[in-house]
Amino acid sequence: MAQNNRPNLLMLSGDRDVSRGRKGPFYYTLAELRRYWQRIDVIVPPQRGAAPQQPFPNVFIHPSGGGKLSRARFIAAQGHALLQERNYGLIVSHDYGLFSNGRAATGLARSAGIPYVSEIFHVPGHPRAADLTEHVEKRLYWLYVQWAKGRAAAFRAGNEREIPSLYRAWGVPQHKILVLPSHYLDLQTFVPQAVAKEADAIIVCRLVKNKGLLLLLDALALAKQRKPDISLHVVGEGGLRDTLDRHIEKLGLQRNVRFLGWLPDQAAVARAYNTARVVVCASFNEGGPRTTLEGMACGLPVVSTRVGAMPEVIASGENGYLVDWNPESLSEGLLTVLESQSLQRLGHAARAAVQPFAYGPGIQRYAAGYLRLIGAV
Repeated sequence: MAQNNRPNLLMLSGDRDVSRGRKGPFYYTLAELRRYWQRIDVIVPPQRGAAPQQPFPNVFIHPSGGGKLSRARFIAAQGHALLQERNYGLIVSHDYGLFSNGRAATGLARSAGIPYVSEIFHVPGHPRAADLTEHVEKRLYWLYVQWAKGRAAAFRAGNEREIPSLYRAWGVPQHKILVLPSHYLDLQTFVPQAVAKEADAIIVCRLVKNKGLLLLLDALALAKQRKPDISLHVVGEGGLRDTLDRHIEKLGLQRNVRFLGWLPDQAAVARAYNTARVVVCASFNEGGPRTTLEGMACGLPVVSTRVGAMPEVIASGENGYLVDWNPESLSEGLLTVLESQSLQRLGHAARAAVQPFAYGPGIQRYAAGYLRLIGAV
């Protein structure tokens, strides 16, 4: 299809990096997704340092306004202004929190007579809750899906099993469940590199409660009893940092944990993976996580809880280990990999396991799923 014959796409996103000019995962998704749409407009949450951006010739970023309770109204106003300027073939809503995006998308879709798709990347509290709050949040997600399942044209599932089965349990009709995996990888950037190993383990994530970072620190303290010099690198930023610092001091892990902060691009993240021996995920709930798969692409075996796509990808003992949500299991998984005589073999198998998730074909499948939905292919 010629570029000028392609439809326009309106996205209501929760991404907090692209409006600050940062090259996070969503930036790289847009870099390829833009090839399948004439124009993509993205409304993102307000935050300090946010500004309108044009990261690519046909991609436009619009920071929203308003507080949490009024944000849906602001998003709707911005969306209506864009709808008056041009026609869109589809609205995609990244749904989370108080569902400002989804509530705004419903009205925009109805007024413009176009479909909208709800994308829920992970459900707090599923399969495990990080705290009591996530039990309440899971109920709110259930309520939203009950409200939206008669309004949305489809619900995207970013993994093959976990989210589709939850949608079915919540009464979403099978024909409205679009399985379009979100773990697409740049296999030219995320590759094994001949660099010095600086850490035993690495985790790349936002520093927030569902990532299980306190659980990981508890596991590290247990592992330290057997391996006193065990080391962990943490890549990412988030509101949990002060809590993590206090927990590290309490456990006496100051010499074992190093925070690398935000890294500027995929090349820097790939190098960070390569300086470690194993990539770890301690999350209570996830959609992917893509970062764990990136580490596998760099030739690192993975130790992960049973979240998102991990049970689909990890074969315990072959390319990593699946563990339970307790420090003992996570600690044992880490030590088993680090002490393995087959660490290199595990790493080779990990890289082989993620080859089907190549970036270009993955984004193409994602775009094609939506273009088929609106009859544009």
